[in-house]
Amino acid sequence: MSLDASNVLLVEDDPQQPKLLAALLQEANISVLHAATAVDALGLLREKQVDLVLLDLGLPDINGFELLRQFKESPELQAIPVIVLTAWNSLADKLRGFELGATDYLTKPFEPAELRARVRAALRARKLQRELTQANRELTAARIVAENAARAKADFLANASHEVRTPLNGVI
Repeated sequence: MSLDASNVLLVEDDPQQPKLLAALLQEANISVLHAATAVDALGLLREKQVDLVLLDLGLPDINGFELLRQFKESPELQAIPVIVLTAWNSLADKLRGFELGATDYLTKPFEPAELRARVRAALRARKLQRELTQANRELTAARIVAENAARAKADFLANASHEVRTPLNGVI
């Protein structure tokens, strides 16, 4: 499955990471947007079409776990996959990230090929999720049209039957 052009939001306070990730993901047709703080990230997510979030946990304004919780509690943001990309390497941190809804968890320093593979896998899953949601909408619309047509047909047949029976009752 080929991926469409995608936007990834990197929430990271290290000014070197956006350049590194942009270069790493550019060949996969992935653009990197950058937010250095949680406030900036929330603003960008509401302004731009974002397909995936790469989230550092050590942010200057709020804890990355709190930001992840906000993402997953927001109806308009909760479907966006989040990969935690952090130096925090404890099992407790990893489990907490997954419990809060992270799609994946990758620790720094990371292997560039592994990061690219995980990002592409998350984007493929997101694309399939969108296609499934669209197919469900189309099926629901088709079901409603079919139900309305069946109802109209039943009403027509009931009326036609009544129209035929009424004159015959007078003859008998």
